[in-house]
Amino acid sequence: MRFVWSIYTGNLKPITFCHFLKTERTNRKTFSCFARNATKLKKIKFMETRICNHCNTELPIQKFTHKRKNRTSFTSKDCFKCRSSKQRLRRGIKPRETPYFNEELNSLARTCSICKTTKTIDNFLLKKGGLYETRCFPCRDEYLKNWFQKNIERIRDRKKNRIKNLSPEQKEILKGKEAEYAKKWYLTKGREYRKKYSAQPRMVAYRKQWCLENIDRVRENAKKGYKNNKEQCRERGTKRRALKLSCEIIVPYKKADIVKRDGEKCYLCGKTPKVIHLDHILPISRGGSDKPENIKIACKKCNLSKQNKFLTEFKKWRGDYQRFQV
Repeated sequence: MRFVWSIYTGNLKPITFCHFLKTERTNRKTFSCFARNATKLKKIKFMETRICNHCNTELPIQKFTHKRKNRTSFTSKDCFKCRSSKQRLRRGIKPRETPYFNEELNSLARTCSICKTTKTIDNFLLKKGGLYETRCFPCRDEYLKNWFQKNIERIRDRKKNRIKNLSPEQKEILKGKEAEYAKKWYLTKGREYRKKYSAQPRMVAYRKQWCLENIDRVRENAKKGYKNNKEQCRERGTKRRALKLSCEIIVPYKKADIVKRDGEKCYLCGKTPKVIHLDHILPISRGGSDKPENIKIACKKCNLSKQNKFLTEFKKWRGDYQRFQV
């Protein structure tokens, strides 16, 4: 009797080739892929079953090995899993430990092969085949670091040889693809990964120590950054000041948007200043909000002289009532 192993039901069924195409929703190419060649279906006993001598389970003959020269006849009496487990025992390798339910941890657990500590299954990497790795994450990281340190030259030589064999046109295409991939990765995952990595206590302590050792270098970089990005630094400063003073309402805004809305004239004196300042009508230190409705353009002189005064207080202090129109 000829059988086929059903993909959906997981049972053995006596079935013909045409019926197989309808039920399993496959075409002739996939069937020929399983049978190695559609023309040799008569020779290959693909639909037959066999009982494994080791586990005593009836499986399709596809689960057994065949000869190397002639791929039509299947010779092994043990299935793939049993055969691989026997080979591991012959070589002195211990069988892979399957995850078990630990009552103390109240979840699936496994013992690490290096540190030999029982941990939950979340601390192990899940591979594509559905198997978990024998090493936990910290042991795996240490192993990979040591391996990369030992084989740095080998990895570099591989990359160099791969690039040398390419033509100049292919090199340009490769550079463009790498740049596009780097941009996509940074926009999708890079920022989140950078935040998580920089927030680790190990990295925070390392940054503090490095800054203390290289204070002069840090100050020079800060000065250069302020010269190149003055407006961005000022915007950050206003946001930082609002957070320090525990402002209740903080809405993100840009200086260019407020200039478009109000123009380039100071709302206190009516002049067009060389350096544009942003002034809070109700000061933040006295209950004002940091949103665009509470912000207007002012010149340097008026903004610094107003400080944290209300408009009525500023009018009395200046002594000119007719000039101010909000």
